[in-house]
Amino acid sequence: MDLNYNVDGIEVRKLTADDLGYSPECYKRDRNAQLLRLINWCIFFPDDDTNPHYFMRNMEPDKYRWGGIIRCGDGPLSSQTSAHHTDIAQGDDLTSTYSKISDDPITYEIKSEEPFSEYRFTENGATWKESDVLDLEAEFFPFAIFTHLDSVYPVTYWVQHVLLTGTYQGKPIKTLGCFDRVFKPEGVGDEYFQKALIYISGYYSGIRKDGRKECVWTMIGDQNGKGVGVYWLEGEEPVISSEVHLQADWQHLPYAPDDPSVSYTKATWRFGGKVIHFDVKWASKGHTPTPRMWTPGLSQCYGTWYEGDTPYEHEVWHTFGENDFITEDQVKSMGFTVKE
Repeated sequence: MDLNYNVDGIEVRKLTADDLGYSPECYKRDRNAQLLRLINWCIFFPDDDTNPHYFMRNMEPDKYRWGGIIRCGDGPLSSQTSAHHTDIAQGDDLTSTYSKISDDPITYEIKSEEPFSEYRFTENGATWKESDVLDLEAEFFPFAIFTHLDSVYPVTYWVQHVLLTGTYQGKPIKTLGCFDRVFKPEGVGDEYFQKALIYISGYYSGIRKDGRKECVWTMIGDQNGKGVGVYWLEGEEPVISSEVHLQADWQHLPYAPDDPSVSYTKATWRFGGKVIHFDVKWASKGHTPTPRMWTPGLSQCYGTWYEGDTPYEHEVWHTFGENDFITEDQVKSMGFTVKE
């Protein structure tokens, strides 16, 4: 199936080598947007731990900004602890500049020597390596999702769901995750990023018991009902909508009584005739060794999900819900209720 759609400034199509560069052709229409940030993330379920571990590597093209692997908190409103931070590259470690290292196939790379890390990307797959902690090969889902300045989420951004195989902590692993890119249009100011950083998002993927892959990206900004919703089940065409509604009851983080951040334990997303159920089981506030108390409005959640009216389980699954600049006042202004 040739997946290639453009709906309300939301583009769904196969990732190309050109998209991996500094100034993709698809963003010429968006003030020649240039690469600003690269992010990679995935979930692990170690056989010697009851809680999942979650990996996030956030990079700029000429340096690492931060990265870490957390042990997710014990419940849907709990805080994380550290699994791997000091033993993998951090912001003060020297890196190469993100650049093309091969033309056949076209391959881009960013790496550091000590602690060792290496990220390579082609249009058909990628490899992620961090010290002796992880060594992963990424197989892409059939399409990436792109947003443009004329979308409801007016940010030059794309995300690619991936199936990951390799090793974590020296043991074989098969898991799911994503990587994405943020681009900066020419001439934009701080207001561009201030608007872009207010969001409630959900990145979900899974492999069903019958072997079919499925995935979701859904988000709203400062208005419930407007955003980006994409759902795909293998063998079917994707559902794409800019009318996205979230149902969730928000709660304060019990470990942070003076922090205005809020999160939820269950969420239901509706768009394009699809209903996505998300049941939160674990949580975090940042992917740092301790909660990012210096970032009000930030929280993340992880759990299980399914589409439709009848619950089902996945053989392999990934979920990542992130709320950024989502404070009690913000969610109330959007029409949500915050439990006391």
